[in-house]
Amino acid sequence: MTRLLGALRLQSERAPTLPVFTVDFNPKRNGSSPTVEIGKIDLRKANGTLNHAPVNYTSGRWQVENVGFEIQGKMVNVTGKMLIDTGGSGVFNVRPEVAYAYHLHVQGAKDLSGNNSYYFPCTSELPPITMHIGNGTATYQPDQLRSSSSVDGGNATAGDFGNVGKYFFENYFTVFDYKAQAVQYALHT
Repeated sequence: MTRLLGALRLQSERAPTLPVFTVDFNPKRNGSSPTVEIGKIDLRKANGTLNHAPVNYTSGRWQVENVGFEIQGKMVNVTGKMLIDTGGSGVFNVRPEVAYAYHLHVQGAKDLSGNNSYYFPCTSELPPITMHIGNGTATYQPDQLRSSSSVDGGNATAGDFGNVGKYFFENYFTVFDYKAQAVQYALHT
């Protein structure tokens, strides 16, 4: 999806109206397919005001700096960089410290060979995880985490930065604004 987002950025720069593109992957909207629109923002797809997060686009990716993480009402003592991208596979990836903090809240979680990958038994009760992105928050609920290949019978991988994964786009109407160098998002209607 990184290449797609880069190509859309180039198209949005040339858009006759706004230098933006929007992503609406809401699977719950009746009779609709995922959409990407260039040059306009359909606020009817957003539930409430759009949150705003500046991005660092120097690497050619929509990277948000200083994303905070909250698990069961407690902030994890680390901030990280997150790519507003699916990562190609849709897996939700986080920094090692966040993956470690999350695994401490899951009964039966195991560290897979000390490489910041954790196994969560399918029967484990998973807590939600909230990302503090810009002036808003985005929360992944346990059912979304359980059906993600990064958790259900698999592992949560980590690195210097993470990516929000496909569930972000399925839950949040997202605006990529090239001129403002920002991402805006709100829950889908």
